[in-house]
Amino acid sequence: MRNFFKRYSHTSGFTLIELLITVGVLAIVSGLSVTIFVTISASYDKADIIARLSSDGNRIMDQITRSIRNSQDARVIGGTELVLSYDKSLQNLEYANNGNCTQVRYYLSGTSVFKQTPTTGNCATGTSCSCQDAAPSCASASSCPLNSNNVSIESLTVSSVDGGLNPDLVTVSFTLTQDASLASPDAEQQSRLDFTRTVSTRGY
Repeated sequence: MRNFFKRYSHTSGFTLIELLITVGVLAIVSGLSVTIFVTISASYDKADIIARLSSDGNRIMDQITRSIRNSQDARVIGGTELVLSYDKSLQNLEYANNGNCTQVRYYLSGTSVFKQTPTTGNCATGTSCSCQDAAPSCASASSCPLNSNNVSIESLTVSSVDGGLNPDLVTVSFTLTQDASLASPDAEQQSRLDFTRTVSTRGY
């Protein structure tokens, strides 16, 4: 009988302490894995939003600065609106692309930046015309937003230096943020980008 108990007293197995340690280690490893996964996922989402803001911002800035470079004159209204004037020449791409309109207006309305040309009928013959102060509406083909969906323009600032006989110098600055539909309750996930560029008009 003594040999029987002696034989089973050395049977291999887990003690209670070993089980507790094993469970604790597994819990720590699982927690770290979940934390790493959540962090990587959040970083990917933020990187995707930043890439979208960067793409939209560069496209908007390129379009505005191209319009400025091809213009004869730049007029700033209230620090938030820009009216550009063009010579009536089909060699000027902005003039030709805008339906022979001699003016283009960029302005902020709500959370979008709009490019507005005068009503097509007023410019069909290439005569001098001014921007119409109509409400933004793509249906009327007079004004359409430049920023895409899920991207908002938080602010737009325009300033100019009159060059006199020389080209005008125009500075355009705006801030892009993620749209409310993409907003995250975590402040660290909120994204915004600032864009600033200074260019000169043709002046001739």
